[in-house]
Amino acid sequence: SPVELVRDTRQLLLYVDQLPTSFDAQGNEKMTQLMKNVCEMRSILYGNRESEPSPQICAQLTQEILQDDTMRLLITLLPKLDLEVQKDVTLVVVNLQRQQVQSRLIACDYLEANKD
Repeated sequence: SPVELVRDTRQLLLYVDQLPTSFDAQGNEKMTQLMKNVCEMRSILYGNRESEPSPQICAQLTQEILQDDTMRLLITLLPKLDLEVQKDVTLVVVNLQRQQVQSRLIACDYLEANKD
């Protein structure tokens, strides 16, 4: 579910934030899991070969990411992520800005309110 996906992703991002520039096998494992989570977020927002994105699930994912400041972590930790993860995070952040929730672009409102 989007709630669990965002919660898990947030924990992984907080872990990555604490990592030194070179990290051990556990760090690699966490980075791999983060890559899978971000890829799953991208699939939810953009759909995949088998299905189109669900507006309800996209809205739920958008709300969850903004609710607990995961969006801020995704953006601020971008330089610490692998190139492929950076690409997926960029796609996720761009798509979130286009997601309407109750006829509002809440990600844009979030970014406007959190310019730091």
